[in-house]
Amino acid sequence: MISRLLRAGGLRYILAFADQGLNALLSLGVTLWLIRRGTAEQLGTYVFWANTVLVIGTFITAFTSVHIYRLPPAAGRYGTERAILSANLGMALVAALLTALVVPLLGHPLGLYAAAVFVPGIVIGLHARAVATARGAMGGAAIISAVPFVAVLGVVVVEAALHLPPSVPLLLLINGLSQGIAGIAIILRLCGPNAADFGPGARRRWRVLARRSGWSLVAGMANEVFTRLYIFMVFAWFGAAALATLTAAQTMLRPATLLAGAFGSAARGPLA
Repeated sequence: MISRLLRAGGLRYILAFADQGLNALLSLGVTLWLIRRGTAEQLGTYVFWANTVLVIGTFITAFTSVHIYRLPPAAGRYGTERAILSANLGMALVAALLTALVVPLLGHPLGLYAAAVFVPGIVIGLHARAVATARGAMGGAAIISAVPFVAVLGVVVVEAALHLPPSVPLLLLINGLSQGIAGIAIILRLCGPNAADFGPGARRRWRVLARRSGWSLVAGMANEVFTRLYIFMVFAWFGAAALATLTAAQTMLRPATLLAGAFGSAARGPLA
């Protein structure tokens, strides 16, 4: 039965569930750890940055990663793929610099310079996951989720063993670094050492991609408004403690999101 499932393409779905499952477990594990040993302020701060990076990721993805799924499965796609990667890396760098500039203005408790590493690392990881999914390399996508899961789990285990309080800056730093490094490694594995192109031809492709990204940007940001705006409103009006309380209640709803994301990730390639 297992062999028939694997021959029928079931492995794709198993790896997709592993990818989404590890992502969900990472988020759930950090949330529970902060609920158990941290303060409401720490949990609210972590949730703020975790959702901020997803909004930034959606914005950058609308200009870059989303176009990967439209490329034909032929050798001619690789030039555009390299241009898309270079655009993604450039925008990730800009996001890191802007985050570093904004952090001092946010003050306590949001002013964490670790976020300047967390943001580009997650953005690169999201793009690498898109590349792996578009190429049908669901194992690569699962690895990108597994590496930060293991790294952050190691931090949590050490903190628990030494009876240390949770460190939100350390959790952000390790998560961003590990996901960024894993993402770059998978991209190099799938695309080779010349995976990015910053030449004149690539810059011309950037302009074309920007012109074709209007509806993707509208759709992506509209989705973010509907799904995440309340997080920033709660934080702004009621503070980190209120956001932490809301997050703790929402934790019970994550399995449904996991199932939907896993099926969508695995089916995106065959249905394209």
